Amino acid sequence: IRRLAMFRPFGPEQLGDVQRLRNAIRRVPPGAELMRHDLGDAPLMTIYAGWAFSHTTGDHGGRQILEFHLPGDLVGAEHLAVKGADTVVEALTAVSACVFPRAKVLAEMKANAVLSASIAWLLARDEAMLHERMFSLGRRSAEERLAHLALELAERIRLRRQVRIGGALPFPPTHRHLADALGLSPEAVSRAATRLRAHGLEQIARGVLLISDSDRLAALCGWRTDYMIPREML
Repeated sequence: IRRLAMFRPFGPEQLGDVQRLRNAIRRVPPGAELMRHDLGDAPLMTIYAGWAFSHTTGDHGGRQILEFHLPGDLVGAEHLAVKGADTVVEALTAVSACVFPRAKVLAEMKANAVLSASIAWLLARDEAMLHERMFSLGRRSAEERLAHLALELAERIRLRRQVRIGGALPFPPTHRHLADALGLSPEAVSRAATRLRAHGLEQIARGVLLISDSDRLAALCGWRTDYMIPREML
């Protein structure tokens, strides 16, 4: 919320109002369930530290990862207005998250236009990312899907200033997680990663994402950054 406040920085009073909405801090280990969206009054959370991911599982056990959640991300805002589907948020690493009751957030949004605009932008960005993911699943090859997701996550990691020496980025998803996000098998992800080295994707394993030629990788998959950049709303 601080970083995406529609170019209007929150003052101390506004930040204090948001802090007062928080009613808990939840800490879970890797692999633990952070929250479940099938509840009628599920809370909202912000990821304070660590990575998580939202997923749903079909009747035959197939898992579809819907989104990866990084530090600073707001999780569950789409359920402010509608009852959530049977979606689980699972910790990818050890996670600390701030918990905000739905009723308190709705009441604050009525009185705080900047907060409302910030949440609206976050929802719009999430929808734009979902559109790109749907296009990947329907029209991009395995290499293009992996390249696009790698560039999107790299941009989100850079926004959090988590670049390591040499340009390496922390990257906890395994090939299994990437496969479940991209509608591929882990073996297909591994083969695609090998082929993408020629296009500048040097490494996407063992906790590291390293891209040596982002322009060439972007040209391959049609990557653009405009849907990740906020526009002023107020």
